[in-house]
Amino acid sequence: MTSSTGIRKLAAVMFADIEGYTALFQRNESAAIKQVNDHRKDLEDVTRKYNGQIIQFYGDGSATVYDSVIDAVKCAIELQQLSAIDRIPIRVGIHMGDLLFKDNDIFGDVVNVASRIQSSGIPGSILISKKVADELDNHPDVHIKRIGLFALKNVKEKVELFAINETGLTLPPEIHDHHITLPKKTPYLLIILGILAIAAYFFIKESTKKEIHYAGDGPIFIAPLKDLTNRPEFATLGEEISTSISYALGKTTAPDNIIRFESAMLYFKGDLSAITDDPKLAARMGAKVVVEGIYDLTGIRKDSLSIIARITNPQTKTVVHTFPEVICSTERESDCISQLRSYILGYWSSKDANLFSFTNEKAWKAYYRARKIWSDPDHEEEAKTYLLQAIESDTTFLDAYFLLLDEQNNANQYSHEADTIDLIKRRFTDMDARQENYLRYYEEDLNGRNAEAFKYFIKEYTLDPKDLFINTTGMVLAVEYLNDPVTALKFYGEIGADTLDLNACVYCRSRVSLALQASIDLQDLATAGKIARQLKPYAALPSQISRLINFHMLSGDTTSINELISKASKTSSTWDIQQFYMRIAAQYALVNAKTDLGNYYSEKVISLYGKKLNWKVGRCYKMMGNLAMAEKIYLAEIKTAPNDPWLKGELGVIYALQHKTNLANTVISELESIKAEYDYGVVPYHQGKIKANLGEKAAALKYLSTALDEGMKFQTGNTFHHDPDLIVLKEDPDYLKLIARSRQL
Repeated sequence: MTSSTGIRKLAAVMFADIEGYTALFQRNESAAIKQVNDHRKDLEDVTRKYNGQIIQFYGDGSATVYDSVIDAVKCAIELQQLSAIDRIPIRVGIHMGDLLFKDNDIFGDVVNVASRIQSSGIPGSILISKKVADELDNHPDVHIKRIGLFALKNVKEKVELFAINETGLTLPPEIHDHHITLPKKTPYLLIILGILAIAAYFFIKESTKKEIHYAGDGPIFIAPLKDLTNRPEFATLGEEISTSISYALGKTTAPDNIIRFESAMLYFKGDLSAITDDPKLAARMGAKVVVEGIYDLTGIRKDSLSIIARITNPQTKTVVHTFPEVICSTERESDCISQLRSYILGYWSSKDANLFSFTNEKAWKAYYRARKIWSDPDHEEEAKTYLLQAIESDTTFLDAYFLLLDEQNNANQYSHEADTIDLIKRRFTDMDARQENYLRYYEEDLNGRNAEAFKYFIKEYTLDPKDLFINTTGMVLAVEYLNDPVTALKFYGEIGADTLDLNACVYCRSRVSLALQASIDLQDLATAGKIARQLKPYAALPSQISRLINFHMLSGDTTSINELISKASKTSSTWDIQQFYMRIAAQYALVNAKTDLGNYYSEKVISLYGKKLNWKVGRCYKMMGNLAMAEKIYLAEIKTAPNDPWLKGELGVIYALQHKTNLANTVISELESIKAEYDYGVVPYHQGKIKANLGEKAAALKYLSTALDEGMKFQTGNTFHHDPDLIVLKEDPDYLKLIARSRQL
């Protein structure tokens, strides 16, 4: 234990890290956990043996300190030997210097350098700094080998690294850095060359600055290049090129200057063939500048790839600029992509844009494939596999980690998401402001802090408010995270509804559906009616149809409700989809004080299920007031799923409505005992519903407030003002204030 003021001393720092842990964790969670546990046991044993101190475990890695350099090195050697037996691929890095020990942690440049040294190694290796190597001069029994000068992140000058060269250890390849002593006159020569380089830079910058942004500022869209090869192995190359360049260009120019690949995919239903054939269609998305092109095979043996690209104005249909032709071997298509990317980046940002740091092509291909399918629930596992391939190919490719967080969240793999966030925080210690913002958004969202997550989202939104993907995400957050209809409609107004083609743009239907919900929540039925008429011919998703049912229930238009249900039952493969929408209609009837219609649709549901008694039938009996039958059905359902909080919560409400106070309170206690780690407010939400129906308003509001604190969302047809179980609070001013507490406007 150290004092609050800290203690300084000279010490050796060792970082150890398991290579490929994240990928293994996704493939085989139990194997990954065993690997970490085995590694930690080995580390604890050898650290104790060599008088070290474990400062912290970092998931799949660790930091330890030693008073003696030779102890640190011998500990590392034995750790690697044990890891080889256990088949655990670890990298070890050691540095020494002045350390500050404070609050059971260590601080100082030596910590950062040691961590970076470890990251520069390969599985089975032990890398050490020159300071450590010098200390080993008095220990001839430990053999070392110089491997070169390394540029480490956050370290200004290159660092000379050595590897421990003992039996069983792996030696990284040597870097040929021409380790020679420069003549004394060299510094003066470098100064002269530096002055000339600076002068040349300003001359070139002045003479070329008029060419920058020659085609005009965006929005820019990089259309998929057209394939003329007629070879299946090149069929997707055009999209790969466009996404690669869009991604890179987005890093070098303002975000609102680029129409994102995701937005185009969502707008054109995942099929970009139309815009490939006619890039001028990009104007539908608001593009003012389009990069289009073709690629074909060339050469006598057709063993070379030729790419020609140009910039056009889709409004005037004129060619603004044509880039030089790019040619490369078909075996090295990545050379073509890199060269074209440099031309395009150089055109819009600077002539030095070819120096832009980009991931390797293998990692990019995997990332591109994941991006293309990641939102399709039928391809979740495939998308995850591609993302892990991207990370394995480039462990510094941060965007792949972020997309993996999205995938894990969509799949409700919250513990995996937490591990990935922890890994990002440890591996990426020099993120820029936007990357930090993204990470904080994911952290707050994972922890159920909806309002805080929105605050970090809005920072990104203000950079690019008219991007379809980002703007619609803002609408989702406003409606479902904040219950903020005014903010949702503000986002909606950023992109004119009359410019959206709902037939072509499936994603656009979601934003129109969200606008409908926001208008209903504001009781603006005139606006809601206009939006409903726009959405009705295209509505397909349950959320879209449910919101239309809500609107038509408010206006008493049962004919339109029945038409929606009939159409859905003909187009959906879900066997009880008709019952689902009728149950939604019954719920909205009760929420809107239309008891007769609620009974009508509830009876229809019960009739259609026949002898199949499930919780859905039980809910209909509850809505009709047949509480004895509802209780019987829910008790039977809970026997098969005793830890389902939704079933228990509804049973508690049934008890409350029957004035069975003791049983209702028993359910409240049972709910607490089955609360999951990532509950997101489900348990306190149901506890609040039970208390509300027991007539205990103060307790109900306290539970419901906790539910919002823990991440409960405003789900269509399911929670809060969509839930008939909370009708008892519908007009209560304290309840209305509670559910509106996070509104921005």
